[in-house]
Amino acid sequence: MLYGQVQEPWARKMILLLMELGASGWKLPPEANEYYFQHTSS
Repeated sequence: MLYGQVQEPWARKMILLLMELGASGWKLPPEANEYYFQHTSS
């Protein structure tokens, strides 16, 4: 999937989240980690 072709809002949020994670050095608090994995793996 190319970033320019993303139409779904959830996918845009995912990309923004990944960019944010990369910028912060992939340091998420455990509860945030659990939250995202819980809601994206279903």
